[in-house]
Amino acid sequence: MTLLALTAFLFSCAAPEGDALAGVDSRYAAILTELAAAERDTTRNVHNSHARQRKVAAEAKRLAFFSEADVRAAIEKAVAEPAGSSLAVRGAVYANQVTLATAWTAADRAEEERLLALLDEETSVQRSWQNADGTVGIPLGSAWDETSKPGDLLDDAARASLAEAFCAGRAVVVAEPLVALVKLRNGVANRAGHDSYWSFALATQGLDPAAVTALSAELGTLVRPLLAAEMQKVAAAATKVGLADTFANHPLLRRKAGLEKGRDEADGSFDADLAEQRILTMYSDMGFDLGSVQLYTGSKRVVRPGVYGYAIKPPSVAAVVMSNDERWSVWPYEALAHEMGHAAWWLNLGPEAAASPATWEPRAYAFEGFAQFFEHAVFEPSFAAKYVPDLSEPLRAELFDWRRRQVAASITDAVVTARAEQYL
Repeated sequence: MTLLALTAFLFSCAAPEGDALAGVDSRYAAILTELAAAERDTTRNVHNSHARQRKVAAEAKRLAFFSEADVRAAIEKAVAEPAGSSLAVRGAVYANQVTLATAWTAADRAEEERLLALLDEETSVQRSWQNADGTVGIPLGSAWDETSKPGDLLDDAARASLAEAFCAGRAVVVAEPLVALVKLRNGVANRAGHDSYWSFALATQGLDPAAVTALSAELGTLVRPLLAAEMQKVAAAATKVGLADTFANHPLLRRKAGLEKGRDEADGSFDADLAEQRILTMYSDMGFDLGSVQLYTGSKRVVRPGVYGYAIKPPSVAAVVMSNDERWSVWPYEALAHEMGHAAWWLNLGPEAAASPATWEPRAYAFEGFAQFFEHAVFEPSFAAKYVPDLSEPLRAELFDWRRRQVAASITDAVVTARAEQYL
């Protein structure tokens, strides 16, 4: 079955109109619309305190909704329906929502939002580093592999100073507010019968912590040989240029070893100002009309770093928010391609599927996989040939090779992150 055929099948899945969950569906859809709009506005301007107040109010409405006896009774009745039926499937989704929502109190949600606001405010601060004589200035707002690039031309001491300043800036962000947030969320998880927020979050997605741990181990086994081969190349480069493989020097050594070859050269052909036009054209060529998507972009000084999608009111309204401070980079293309994949799903739901928030999207792991298909398309040589004609044919192939290496690195990061989160 082709991707479009499979997608059409999934989009057409419908819940019977006027069934036992119809009232739950319509009321919860209104709450989620209010919550998603508030989250969108908080993301596109992290300094918008009014939007945060709306978000807290919407969360309180969600808690009150799932605390109602008649709502719970309708959900329990649906769960008892024959396995695989629309009611049973939607009932199971709602049962998870009950667990998630009622583990919190309104005060907990308000405190969580207060702490998130503090973290967002710190992240939005535009920090920079200067060398001793003030002749070189480097912004510190990107990830270290990007921030470090201008430092390749510095001497060892200056590069170490740059790395120290970068780490100091990140330490500010992961200070008291983050520790307090971890404690708050773990307390919520404990009340729900879980030993950590990590296991609680997995449970609300229908995932078993033991199965996730096993999968992480399996993925680790898969990427370990690839990572070891890369580390050998980095070690060889370190010996050749006479540099220690430290945090400060590691991105430089990766570049010396040719492990970033393809991406660095390609960035200069990917005009961020044309990313929206080109990505929407790609989707249009695939048969998706995403012209109605609310798209907001802006500097990380205002917008939360990253890219985010919001189902405001499927199938008519979806939003994407993206931060970007670079004019020439592949990143806006892959980020928009990914989140527009989510928007394509929401905007192509059938009327009855759209009527139930329980059928707005599949589980997160499957939903991310759907969006990854479109993100990966950006790195296909055929994408650049059609939408980024300035990128030469040899560089298209090199960018695709870089993507393969980056996927393995992303899996490694995900495995490490999953293990770290277990112990928070």
